[in-house]
Amino acid sequence: MSDNSSLLCDQDTERGHIGIVFCALYLVATSILSIVGNLIVLMAINNSTRLREQPSSVFVANLSICDLLNAVFVIIPTTVFIFTDVLTVPNSFCNVQCALNYVFIIVSMLTLGMIAVERCVSVSVPFKHMDIMCNRTVMLMTTYTWVQGVAFGAVPIICSWVMYDYWEAVCAITWDDHASSGGVEYVVTAFILCFAIPAVLMVVCYGKILAIVKGTDTHRNRLQQKRTEDMRIIKSILAVVIVFFGCMTPFCITKLIKIFFSTCAIPPWVNLFSSLLQFTSSATNPLIYGIFREDFRHAVMKTFWKVYSTLPCRTDEFVRPVTQPSSFI
Repeated sequence: MSDNSSLLCDQDTERGHIGIVFCALYLVATSILSIVGNLIVLMAINNSTRLREQPSSVFVANLSICDLLNAVFVIIPTTVFIFTDVLTVPNSFCNVQCALNYVFIIVSMLTLGMIAVERCVSVSVPFKHMDIMCNRTVMLMTTYTWVQGVAFGAVPIICSWVMYDYWEAVCAITWDDHASSGGVEYVVTAFILCFAIPAVLMVVCYGKILAIVKGTDTHRNRLQQKRTEDMRIIKSILAVVIVFFGCMTPFCITKLIKIFFSTCAIPPWVNLFSSLLQFTSSATNPLIYGIFREDFRHAVMKTFWKVYSTLPCRTDEFVRPVTQPSSFI
């Protein structure tokens, strides 16, 4: 396999020992947090009847499964690539990693959009929520995220566009070589369907939720406790939007720049930084959509208690939570 395109821009540029160690340690921490965090979320859903009955939990579980697989099959291999500082990767493995990387990115983005839609329905029409978001509808929406992800992930492999990118530290499309052979159409279509539309859905849906939540504060009969809960919801929504755009926007924008200008138009460390941010989303999603939700926190504590109660050397200092939190969001 020939040297990757990023090296052709500046063959004398290398990551350096400090850069290698920092990036490898960062990805190790990201992998651990992603695997542990997403496993906890999945265990909490499995052990909580209340969560299993909520339509949003299907999307959260789908997101957690996607992020968990991303950590195992994409982030960990990338960590090895960086630590060993390899310049090339076997073609068969490269194709698999590239396809899985794109599949998981797309499924994650679409699932975030589906969560926004489901939450908007829940808040705007609470009495019709379960009728609209029935099991069949939720499963169809979830299945669609994987169908679209697999479809877009397969195209670069079928067209033989993939090569290891040293500075992205992942196997990716060689944009300079394939811009005129369908690469432009592919990246523009993928950007619109897999990033722009989910992003617009999130902005519109969460904007509508914010308007509804703020509107409740105008009613004089609302208690201070309700206003406090509304502010918590607003903050969590803002965190969702900020993290989503913060982690995924650099990755998507760099792809557009590469396809319309040149791979060399992106400084090497910007490539690596965008990859690190993309991987970071796999570790932060469990916090935002799982642990930061009050009902999920209760389910997580219940799961820990269930595991703790099976230990032979436990003490009585740990008290099982008994409160039933709100599942408004």
